[in-house]
Amino acid sequence: MLEKLVKDLTELYTEDFLDYQELLGKMNTFRSFLDNMEMKERLDERLEQALSAFSAYRDESFVRFRERAVKSQTIQEKICSETGNGTFGLLALQPRISKLSYEALLAAGQSLQRHRQEVLELDRIIIPRLQMELEAVKLELHRFQNVLTTRNAYHQKGTAEARFINKLK
Repeated sequence: MLEKLVKDLTELYTEDFLDYQELLGKMNTFRSFLDNMEMKERLDERLEQALSAFSAYRDESFVRFRERAVKSQTIQEKICSETGNGTFGLLALQPRISKLSYEALLAAGQSLQRHRQEVLELDRIIIPRLQMELEAVKLELHRFQNVLTTRNAYHQKGTAEARFINKLK
């Protein structure tokens, strides 16, 4: 029973690892897109489409991560009740499961943790960059609005009316 629970937990960690790996690929692609973008592309719909596609994929990924975290927590609680420990720990499992299962769980957990750290590092790079792009777009919008208000101040809004000039005087 304990071996099966450990195997299920290892599978969940492996699925998370693969999803984090895919998320990292998308994040790196989006980061390179942001790095290679010019000012005219900021105002283009391409940025909006890329951002909405990236955020939708990221949201879907984190929904899957949360669901698996709940499953993982349930399995860890079952393992704790099976072993009689109050908290889940790999060291407490080592003498009770096979060496192969222990090493597989340890490797999956370590690689998953490494990928989570990489995602956090990319977040620290991408989020400020997106905020900077948003500020640049806002400044460009304000510039356009100021041009319109200036143009409206110096140009008449209505049609010019004809004036009669009396040249007989």
